[in-house]
Amino acid sequence: MQHPIARLLGISILASFLLTLAAASYAEEILGCPYGLDKGELWLRFSYNNVEHERRWNSKTHQMEDLPAAWHSRKINTSYRLGYGLTDDIDIGVSLNYGDRRARLGSREISDSALEDIWLAAKYKFTEQTNCSGYWQEKHLAVAAAFKLPQSSDTEVTEGLGNGADAMRIGLLWHLCGKHDDMCGHLTYTFVGKAPVISGYRKSGWDLPDRLTYKLFREQTLTNKLALAMGPSGWVDMDEAKGKSGSSGYRAYSHNLVVKLQYHPNGVDIEHQRLVVGISKPYSVKNNMAPHYVWSFGGMWTW
Repeated sequence: MQHPIARLLGISILASFLLTLAAASYAEEILGCPYGLDKGELWLRFSYNNVEHERRWNSKTHQMEDLPAAWHSRKINTSYRLGYGLTDDIDIGVSLNYGDRRARLGSREISDSALEDIWLAAKYKFTEQTNCSGYWQEKHLAVAAAFKLPQSSDTEVTEGLGNGADAMRIGLLWHLCGKHDDMCGHLTYTFVGKAPVISGYRKSGWDLPDRLTYKLFREQTLTNKLALAMGPSGWVDMDEAKGKSGSSGYRAYSHNLVVKLQYHPNGVDIEHQRLVVGISKPYSVKNNMAPHYVWSFGGMWTW
């Protein structure tokens, strides 16, 4: 296994390279927003995603194929994040991720729901510049880290409700504000541990791959209360899942184009008060199962 210091150095180089290519994204679900929170502020964020699986990876043909006619799989993901400002530069947060799975996979039936993960996060806002000269009038940059506490039972892991592995996520978050449009984004790296040992589970005790995720969005103001956000988002596994006996999986990835309509009841200048509806369309994917598109709904509010 690669030494952690060498791996972190590689991540830093990759992050710098990607940021040079594109400076756009959106607030990160676990780590939060680069704006951060002022001391004593509370921030609640929620999201709802309806994923109807339509395709699966076929290890024999080495390509994504439509699900068999008699198969069906749907998963609803709901997450809640509560953040609190310790100081004007440091905030903490806790995220709860729920999953609801309904599937018919051949002779196998799945109908279950569970609290999959709890994440504990902390973020440091190291740059906040306003009234800047040039096109970008404001610049907000933050770094963050989070630890996952897996909650799924052995049965739920085998049903696709959480992977049961310990994990740590680090990330760089940024938001650049122009007169009529914003560029906001994040780049994260998640260190993932071993899958739990479960009798009869194909990946019992396997080394699970680390994962790189990104979102590269541009926000365009439409009216004083409406904005449109769009751009690519996705994730890439850094390796294959590996078993003790030498068995292995494949290197999975998912790249998507996303469009979101944002409603700001108190004006688009109030960043942390909004409702969002969006659609995501995968354009390049290699995963156990994948949808043709995903509908999402969410919002956030600060007190």
